[in-house]
Amino acid sequence: MLEYILLLIIVISSYFATRNYEILCKQLFRIEIILIALFVGCSDMLGGYDRYIYGEAFDSISSSIHNGIDIRSLSLQAFLWLNEPAYFIWNILIGFITQNRYIFIFITTLLIYWLIYKSFIANTSNPLFALILFLGLYFFFTFTYLRQVIAVAILWNSLAFIEKRQLIRFLSTVLLAAMFHNSAIIFAIMYFIPIRKYNILLVFLCFISALFIGVTGVHSKLFNLFGSLINNEARTATYENIKEIRIEYIIESLLFLFLIFFSYKRIGTDKRQIILLNCSLMFCMVLAFFCTSSDGGRISWYFMIGLIALFSQLYAPGKAVTASGLTLILMSILLYMRILIVWGVLIYPYKTFFTNGIREGDYIHSENEYDHRYNYDKFYK
Repeated sequence: MLEYILLLIIVISSYFATRNYEILCKQLFRIEIILIALFVGCSDMLGGYDRYIYGEAFDSISSSIHNGIDIRSLSLQAFLWLNEPAYFIWNILIGFITQNRYIFIFITTLLIYWLIYKSFIANTSNPLFALILFLGLYFFFTFTYLRQVIAVAILWNSLAFIEKRQLIRFLSTVLLAAMFHNSAIIFAIMYFIPIRKYNILLVFLCFISALFIGVTGVHSKLFNLFGSLINNEARTATYENIKEIRIEYIIESLLFLFLIFFSYKRIGTDKRQIILLNCSLMFCMVLAFFCTSSDGGRISWYFMIGLIALFSQLYAPGKAVTASGLTLILMSILLYMRILIVWGVLIYPYKTFFTNGIREGDYIHSENEYDHRYNYDKFYK
C-alpha cells in the first residue's frame, strides 16, 4: 500500500511546489504521467479478473498469428468482440510484435496514458491539479478495464471537435472509441447539446429527473433496447442488472453538482469552458441515472474530462490556493484512499512482472490464471 500512498504524496506535493511556475508545472506533469504509466503498465496482473480475460484473449490471438493461422479465420465471436473490432485489431497488431501478455498490457497502458496526457495538455489549465483529481476519480480503473479505458481516453481528446463544430471528425472519433467499447456511443450526445450556459434551476430539475429514472430502474429497458440494436444483449445485460441503490453514486454526483453551482457565476461565455461545464453536468446526471446499475456508473467516465478540466480552470487558475481547491484535493484523497482500502488484494501488495512468482494470498490469480507457466517464467514466450 505504501507505493500508492507515496505516488499520491508526490503528485500533491509537486502541485503545491509548482503552482506559481507554469512551465515547471507542465514539465513535472510530463514526468509524473510517465511515472504513473510505468507504475500501472509494469504491474503484475493487478486490478481484478479483467486482466486475465484480456491476457488470455491476447495469448490466443498472438499464438494463432505465430502458428501461421490466417488472421481472417480468427473468430471474433469467441471473444465477444464482434461489434468492437478496433480492440481485436489492436490485439492483432501487438501480436505481430510479441506473444507475451505482459508486454501487450504494457504497450496498451502506454497508449492509454499517452492519450490521457494529450487530453490534459489540451483541456486543463493546471495539469498537476487535474492529475490529483484523476488519481481520486479514475486512476485505479486503468489497471483493469483496458478496452473501456482506451475508449474513454480517445473521447477525452474530442472536445476540440465540438468547439469547432467539426461534426465528421467528432463522430469519427466517437465511432473509433465505440469500436473499442460499444458504450462510448453515448458520448455522441455532447455534440448536440447547445453550447450555452443553462439556468441553474433547469439543470437541477434535469438532475432530479435523471435521479428519479435511475431509482425507478427505467434505464434497464433502455439497455435492453441498446443491446438488441447492436446485437449484443449479453454485454449490455452486465449494465442493466438492478441491485440496491448505489448511494455512493448519488453522494458523488451531488457533491460535484454543488461545487459546480458554487462557482456557476464565474463561468463566462468562453466556448470551451461552457463545453466543459455541460460535460461536467452530464457526468453528474449519468451517475444519478445509473444509481441502481451494477456497472452503469462506468459510462460516466466518458464525461469525466469535463469535470477534471473545469475544476482545474475554476479552482487552480493562479498562484493562490483557494478553499475550494483544497476541498477538491481533500475529496480526491478520500476517494483515492477509499478505493485503495476497498480493493485490497486486487492492487496490493504491489508487484511488477519483472520478477517471477505470484503474490501471497492472491485469490484472483487462483481463480483466473489460465497459464501457470507464467508463474515460473514471466517471459517464457
